[in-house]
Formats: sequence, structure tokens, C-alpha cells
Amino acid sequence: MRSSLVLLLISIFFVSCINRNASETKEINNFQIKITDSLQIDYLGSLWMLDYDSSSQQYLAFGNRDKEIIVLDEKGEIISNFDFASDGPNALGWINALSLKNGKIELIDQKSGFLHFDINGNPLWRYKLPYSFTFINSIQGRPYYSLGEELIYLRPERADNVYSSTISSLFQSVYQLPILEIIDTTTNAMRLTMRFPETSTYKDGKYRFWMFPNVMKSGMDWILSFKNELQFYIYQERNREIELVKTVSLGLSDFVASEGVPFEQADDYFELTRNVLPGSIQSIYSLEGKILVIYHKGLEEDIVRRFDRDSPEDREKLNLEKEYFIAVFDSDFQLIQNEIPLPDGLVFSSVINSNGEMLALKDQNFFGTERDNVIYYKLKLVGD
Repeated sequence: MRSSLVLLLISIFFVSCINRNASETKEINNFQIKITDSLQIDYLGSLWMLDYDSSSQQYLAFGNRDKEIIVLDEKGEIISNFDFASDGPNALGWINALSLKNGKIELIDQKSGFLHFDINGNPLWRYKLPYSFTFINSIQGRPYYSLGEELIYLRPERADNVYSSTISSLFQSVYQLPILEIIDTTTNAMRLTMRFPETSTYKDGKYRFWMFPNVMKSGMDWILSFKNELQFYIYQERNREIELVKTVSLGLSDFVASEGVPFEQADDYFELTRNVLPGSIQSIYSLEGKILVIYHKGLEEDIVRRFDRDSPEDREKLNLEKEYFIAVFDSDFQLIQNEIPLPDGLVFSSVINSNGEMLALKDQNFFGTERDNVIYYKLKLVGD
């Protein structure tokens, strides 16, 4: 008995050490997440990875300044660094989404519409929507997809509707409308598709603010996820429509669920839910016949109450309390394994390269170190 107790204490100590060291591997059952390499980027300040282009083998990132763009090679060497103009004939307003495809930077800008640039910031193509629009938040992932002459993108809000509506009426409409808009760039003919999923918690008749939708195309499937949900939605193209075929759960029971409020209390939503920090999906990756989902389970109210959410310093500390996991699904979206823990002290981007390596920023605040360069770890799912 005494020998068994000693072994148990040694095991607990060993697991604790792993949890505090981002250079170690975390393992559970068949799969594990392993740090395989890193990018040591010669850049002073904040650099956030946005995309990876497998055709050019280049990374796209935001820099410190308002519209600073950085393009890096496979080794993390900066090959282009420029700022989009804020005034003049090629000025951009609010950049909603950026991606890198076939060596070209694609983006949606609230002022100028849909644009292509080369990696040095020279304009190549532009298409402006025939109406004034706004996005409630910046878009994660690809700004749009092309299908012949048609562009497919997250449905923006009409600017006049946003400014003339109350919060309550705006979101009652938002929770009813389809997710995507399609426009023919030759005729300006528009249509909506991807109906809002009836299985979403945002359809329960309560106000929950914005869904922060994320749409990703993977082969013939369209994958939709919302913030503060631990499930996602699979759509497929049928008869020129993108239709829901499956709601996929992460298979969890021990998580903090989001809370809604009656629509008449929409103005007080943030105060009423101040101590609720629900579980949420952060990123979804498509890789070699598998779907990988990064998520956290949320934090209990007694933990959240320890922090002042009006304080930037406390909000940062509160975020460090979250524990992140990854779930693995097969190509039919059947759950293979969940609750695979991720290394602490890393901030995962939505970027995955052609080697199947996810990029995660080393959080200097977590490790209490100041460096003159930016470090991104490459992490890979390994196992059966």
C-alpha cells in the first residue's frame, strides 16, 4: 500500500510538471499533441498569424500597426512588410478578413469591398458590393469563396438596418436570417443560403448577442461554428443551396453552458451575464481525413468572480484560467477522441500548414519572459 501511494504521488508530480511546460508533450489514450518545431521570428512587438498558403508556402500575419501586413516564408523569415493605406485613392477602412491564396492577399474591407493584392501591397483586383454594409465583428478564416463568377461570403448587415434598429430588433432578425450571401459579380444578382441551424442555442428565443460565426469549406462540406457553443454544423451543396445535414456535438457533459436573457433585457445582457464564461470552440482544422477542434469548457462562476472584467489586466489573467483541449473527428464527423489537453502558455491561431502542423504563439506573459523575437510553436496530432 505504501509503495502504491509513493508511485501515485510521483505520477501526480510528473503530470503537474507537464502542465506547466509548453515544451513537453501532453498525451491521452491514442492521440497526443506534440511540439515538433518552432518559428523564431525576428520582429519586435505583436505578430498574429492569419493564414498559410500551401501553394506559395508562405504565412500571412498582422503586425503592430493598424494595417500592417507581414508575409513570411516557411522558416519564419519576413519576406514582405507593408502597411495598407488609410487615405488616398487606395485607402482601406475596416479590414474584416484577410487570407493568402495562390500568392495573393484576399480581403474584405468595409469601405472598398472585395480586393486582391500582391504580397507587396499592390492592388490587383476589386469588386465593390452594390450596397453599404457592415460586419459586427472581424471574420476568422477565408474572407470569401469563389464559384465561377459568384462570390460566397458571410452575410453582412445592411448598414442602414444596423443604425436604425434597436439591439433587440436587430438580433431577433439576425437569428432568423441565413448565414451566407452569394453574389454574381457580373450581374450583381444576390441570394442567401445556409439557413441558420435550428439546433443552435441561439434559436432558443433568448438574446445571446452576436454568434461570431466561423465558416470553413472542407472538400464538399461546409463547416459552421458559433462562439459559446460546443457543437458545430455540417452543410452540403444541394440544388444550388447549402443545406444543413448534421449537427455535431463534442460529446462533453462537464462544461459551462451559455446563458441568454429575454430580448427586452438585451441592453443589460453583459451586466446580467457578467460572471458567466461559457465553453466555446476556438478553431477548427481540416487535416488528412480528420477534423480537429480546439475548445475550452468555460469557467465556473466562483472562478470568474475573482476577477474584475472591466480591468484589462484581470481579463488577461482570467483568460489564463481557461484550459484548452482538442477533439478529433473522422471524415464522417464521428467523434474519435475528445479532451486531449493542449500545452499551457500557448495561444493557438487558426493556421495549419501543409505538414499538418498547427501554429501557436508562445505567450510571454504566461512565461514571464521578454524576448526580442516572436516565437510560434508548431504542434502536430500524432498517434493512431
